[in-house]
Amino acid sequence: MEMHFLARLISMAVILLMVLRAAQPKISLYDDDDDESNKIEDILPHYAGDQHLDSFDQTLFIGGKQKASDFRKLPEEERKKIFAKIVTLVDVNADGLIDKDELTDWMYEALVTVDKEDTIESMEPIDVNQDRKVSWFEYHDHVYGYMPGDDEEENKEEHQKYIRRAKRTYDIADMDGDGFLNAKEFHMFHNPKFYREMERVVVSDSLEDFDTNGDGGIDITEFIGDFHTVDEEEDIPQWVLEEKHMFETELDHDGNGKLEGNEIFELESQEKSLRAQAEREVDHLLAMTDSNADNHLSLEEAVESEILFMGRDQHTHFNRNPNIIVQHNEL
Repeated sequence: MEMHFLARLISMAVILLMVLRAAQPKISLYDDDDDESNKIEDILPHYAGDQHLDSFDQTLFIGGKQKASDFRKLPEEERKKIFAKIVTLVDVNADGLIDKDELTDWMYEALVTVDKEDTIESMEPIDVNQDRKVSWFEYHDHVYGYMPGDDEEENKEEHQKYIRRAKRTYDIADMDGDGFLNAKEFHMFHNPKFYREMERVVVSDSLEDFDTNGDGGIDITEFIGDFHTVDEEEDIPQWVLEEKHMFETELDHDGNGKLEGNEIFELESQEKSLRAQAEREVDHLLAMTDSNADNHLSLEEAVESEILFMGRDQHTHFNRNPNIIVQHNEL
């Protein structure tokens, strides 16, 4: 589903890489899962070859890279106390057990936390004066210092296009209007698809890329793109039929034949895909730690688990499912 549409996004990303020297806002319609997974592999190793790293599960359960790093340095008794506190926090209904939904919610927030941690780290080389804020000048100089030469006119146009977009995204992310981006605002700028407040710029960028007839929406022809003409009567590929069905039944909520406003943002939003990834990780985690197979995780099972408690990389096999991570400030 959606893979042909995503191929156009990937080709646009190649152009983007040619003009940038550092991390920047994600501005394509939505990310290819494999591309996003590779990004997360760089942030938090999930696999060694085709083998699953158990330290990944522990990092998510503890609540992020920094917390997991601190946790691993503690003596065993301290780790047990922290685990007990985490179980209490995750166990929302306070029945003494963590069910699948509770664990999925916790792991989803952990995925967002890893991404936020990485974003904060990426601020450091951009924040030249080290005031914990990023000005537009600092960002522009760090990311867009390269300018294509006279023999690269097409790249120049793309270069200027992305600068305009980045400035538009920067201005909207500057929620307090002080002309700088703090850590939270920089994450909104860098990952606008996480935030409903950024819907306007996300939709605007998508329309600029895909609304070829200028009607303010993305119709089925624009959605499928150059890979197939929807009106062709003969030999319609199965993938076209599937994407057309998805467009009509899942994406075009008001049935007017095109995606607009909130429909576009929902398509781009990372929440749905991240939650699905969290669910798959929870399935793996329960399979490895739920010793009595009751589809719940008890404190005893968590502590007894070498995966969660010790974070030992036993290289268990599981379907490849790398990902990203909101901080659990309660800990």
